[in-house]
Amino acid sequence: SWYLSTYPDIAKAGVDPLTHFKNHGWREGRWPCFIEAVQQDNELWSTKDHREAFARLQHLAVNAGEPEKSLASWFLCRWLASWGNWKEALTYVEAMMYSKELILYINHEGPYLLGFTIYFKCNLLEKAAEVLSNSNWKSSNNKTLAASMLKNDKAKIKSINEIFAKNNLAVLSIVDRPTLEKLSGEAP
Repeated sequence: SWYLSTYPDIAKAGVDPLTHFKNHGWREGRWPCFIEAVQQDNELWSTKDHREAFARLQHLAVNAGEPEKSLASWFLCRWLASWGNWKEALTYVEAMMYSKELILYINHEGPYLLGFTIYFKCNLLEKAAEVLSNSNWKSSNNKTLAASMLKNDKAKIKSINEIFAKNNLAVLSIVDRPTLEKLSGEAP
């Protein structure tokens, strides 16, 4: 009943709410039920004074059960990363990365990419590599690029070239040292 009252277009269409959410709703940014962390995330991004919403999300990330805990952790990691607060984001990354329920609500690679980035920015390269080995993170260009960040220069360029070649882009070659100023391209 929450889904239908929150999304009257679904009620008007006479569609089964669970079927709609599974097939379309999650892609449209709809939520299956009321979730306090979602409300606080919306508040966090929509007010000038975000301190109260931030504090509520922190409370949920530490004290709530699932799915509130993992969603609050995801929202906090996103917020903190947007400000470059990588060390503070470390506080919440574990709850986000190892939740069995988060994937039911956030059905894309964002949490894995963010978790990898947080570990990478904090120079926790073994933890970043663990994120890459998570079987829930499906193969993608983002995952390939993240993995390349842990490789040496030639292997890094090889990974990037695999993506470029798949997309009919000019591949890169190392002219001297692998800096952006010294890269050249060749047609596929």
